[in-house]
Amino acid sequence: YSFCTLLGFNRNMSAADDWAALRSRKGGIVRATAAAAPTADQMAEELRQALLAKLHATIPNEKLEAQKESFSCPEWAGTPPKGTHLEIHKQGKVIDQIMIDKFPYYLLGRNATICDIDFDHPSLSRVHLAIVHHNKGSVYVIDLNSAHGTFVKGDRLKGKTLTKVVDGDEIRLGESSRTMIIRTTAPVTQDRKRKTMEQEEHKDVFCATERLEAAKAAEHEIARRAAAGRETQPNKRADFWGASNVPKTRQQQQPKEASPQPPPSDPIKLSHILKVVSDSDEIQQTKGFLDNLKQTILLNVEGKGVSHSFAKAAKKHSDCPTKAKKGLVGKVEPSSTLLPAEVITAAFLMEPESVSQPIVSELGVHLVFRH
Repeated sequence: YSFCTLLGFNRNMSAADDWAALRSRKGGIVRATAAAAPTADQMAEELRQALLAKLHATIPNEKLEAQKESFSCPEWAGTPPKGTHLEIHKQGKVIDQIMIDKFPYYLLGRNATICDIDFDHPSLSRVHLAIVHHNKGSVYVIDLNSAHGTFVKGDRLKGKTLTKVVDGDEIRLGESSRTMIIRTTAPVTQDRKRKTMEQEEHKDVFCATERLEAAKAAEHEIARRAAAGRETQPNKRADFWGASNVPKTRQQQQPKEASPQPPPSDPIKLSHILKVVSDSDEIQQTKGFLDNLKQTILLNVEGKGVSHSFAKAAKKHSDCPTKAKKGLVGKVEPSSTLLPAEVITAAFLMEPESVSQPIVSELGVHLVFRH
């Protein structure tokens, strides 16, 4: 009794309690035997539990509770990069964009109570697929033993097997006609689409004040010539743009050989796109632009013919006053000066319903459509 009292223990404690209390003291007469060191497996399990606790802190409790019977978040999961989303396609068109940048994992399927993203299609399982973000930034998908399968780039996945996906990969669930495209960057909003279209619309517009004045002068000149029925002017460059508003280029100072005249022919109907260049250094770049524009015109016929596609491109890209009429010049003869001689010559050598290669003149670079 005096021994226990000396050490500060309660006299009412049992002998076993006294001994346990004695072993727990750091500075007492009797020291406790050192605890056994944890094993590697124990340390790994402690680390796994710590990681899971940290992950679970980022996931709402109701989500964990609802999904605990269907899926367990792996310890290697991590916070996804901002902007990661699914781009939903149907019949070749984007119909929705679903963000998946909030939680370490997402479940997809028919069960709206369990799944983060639910699809109402009979071929999908209640809990069909898991999308898991790795803490290193990668994205993995796991088919949860679905009845009708998950397909990545056309290949069916094995159940309960990790499959890495990257930006642009296509995922299809069951027999659904909808597909999902993994995107690791922020989706394009309507405002961003509008701004991009506006930039595209204006990036090639020639906006110098003197050029606008020249365009107005050219409109008056064309209208005057049409009324008077005149077909010739000594200065073709001044004749097209207006004598007081002739654009200056280096080519103007260089002597040119006379362009060959096309053989006599009936009038032909032309449309054209003109890109004005301020010096010869821009010519190759502009020719490349018009080469690409020609391919776009021929690819975007949309069942309405090349003339319709060309008219849309002329209205958008041409620097000529004729852009107000969608590039339409009208009927011209071989001796016409409505367009530079080299353009007229090339046009009469073209087949009907065809688009020319870029043609360089003293006005700039042209793309011609012969109706």
